[in-house]
Amino acid sequence: MERIYRLDKLVLKITRADRLLGNVTSNTLDADRNALLDRFGKIIVTFEQFRKGEEFFIIINPKFYGRLMAAIEKYMKLVKAEAGKTKLKVYFDLDGKIREGIAIPQKKGQLVITEKELETTVSDEEFTLFRLKNNIPLHGIDYDSEMLLNVSEDYVSYQKGCFVGQEIIARVHHKSRPPKKLAVAADSVDMTSRVKDPRTGKELGFAFAENK
Repeated sequence: MERIYRLDKLVLKITRADRLLGNVTSNTLDADRNALLDRFGKIIVTFEQFRKGEEFFIIINPKFYGRLMAAIEKYMKLVKAEAGKTKLKVYFDLDGKIREGIAIPQKKGQLVITEKELETTVSDEEFTLFRLKNNIPLHGIDYDSEMLLNVSEDYVSYQKGCFVGQEIIARVHHKSRPPKKLAVAADSVDMTSRVKDPRTGKELGFAFAENK
């Protein structure tokens, strides 16, 4: 049986994406992941992205829609771009076997973006344990407005050139290290995505730890 989990995600169709996002986001538009940061290198929103023909789409946690729009509104007016909500659905295919819609590879498995309704076949607890076992934190659940490099380097290109927050990100990357790092922890007070590991009996979760 295919292991599928429906994610609470919003897919936005972006017009004139190269002009709208190309100069302000932390990664290139041909990458799978990207982020919009403030001038201090802190996260406004992280997202997956993909092209379908000439169209460009981003996938966000819907609770950050207002935050995203507030951050890009002035740029949208300048370049005459639009960000429209779609009815596309996002699923996590834990085993990477589904051949449906658009697929975005993850550390294990893949995201599947499709108009179709797919049946969720794993529980919340099973999916959370899967994320912990494969170090897949989610924006809005395991982190929010942290400095990007405290969370991951997957959302940044150091060769890209200028973007909002780039000076801070480059300085930390080249001259020091992120002060904290989001990682899987066990039996910690400050954990998110808490779930018991049936093999060890320990409670696992994501937590920020000192980056030694």
